[in-house]
Amino acid sequence: MGSFLNRERVISIVCIAFAGWVYYEAGKFPTSILDTVGSTRYPRFLAIVIGIASAFHFVLSNVESKPIGGGREYKSLVLLAAIIFGYLFFMPRVGFIAATIPFLLALTCHFDKRDWSEKLKIAIPYSVIFTIAMYVFFGKVLGVLLPGLGILGG
Repeated sequence: MGSFLNRERVISIVCIAFAGWVYYEAGKFPTSILDTVGSTRYPRFLAIVIGIASAFHFVLSNVESKPIGGGREYKSLVLLAAIIFGYLFFMPRVGFIAATIPFLLALTCHFDKRDWSEKLKIAIPYSVIFTIAMYVFFGKVLGVLLPGLGILGG
């Protein structure tokens, strides 16, 4: 039997700590009379889900992890960081929809290893439909305040 604190359990502990931090920090969010759901409810719900899933992962991770083969590619990590920071930079400036569509398009194209014509057939409709569905669900159904439509006229 392998070590008790294998790689999977360490990741679980980090995720549980992250969930606890998110739960704590969500209590500090400012409230608004326009926000019908409350600014802490959804982040705390996600923190609880992450914490429970991580706890299950910790308990079920009792096998020794095998080393990951292949070389390390930092180019991919740098590209992903640039995509994420670009999204965080542009969302307050151009709005949720105008920033999320290219963000999801970039992520989908990055992770899809097929040729460009095939990946764009899936990535474009996915990015548009998923973004609009998230905007409707969170912005309209749950009443979460999202950055406006920005350059799209909102």
